[in-house]
Amino acid sequence: MKVNTYLNFPGNCLEALKFYEKHLGAKILMKSTFADMSASGAPQNLPPGLNRDGILHARFTLGDTIVMASDGPKVEPMRSAYLSLSVDSNEEAGRIYAALT
Repeated sequence: MKVNTYLNFPGNCLEALKFYEKHLGAKILMKSTFADMSASGAPQNLPPGLNRDGILHARFTLGDTIVMASDGPKVEPMRSAYLSLSVDSNEEAGRIYAALT
C-alpha cells in the first residue's frame, strides 16, 4: 500500500503549484481546471463559490513523493497536518526554509 497526500486550497492552488515548482523542484504531472470539467466550461455548470480557472485536480511530484491538490469552495486552513522534508545539505535546508517562511 502507498499513501499519497492530497492538499486542498481556497482558490490559490495554481499559485501554490508554481511556488512548489520554483522553490522545491516540484514537477507538475497534470492539472485540470473547473472549466475543463464540462465540454462548454460554462460558469453555470460550476459548483457555487468556485472560479472556472480554479484547479479541479492536480498531480505533482515532490522529490520521490506524489502529491495531489485542488481548490475547494469551503476550504479552511489546515490544522495539525505536518509534512517532513529530507534534504542532502544544511544549505538546501536553509534555502527551503527561507522560501517557505
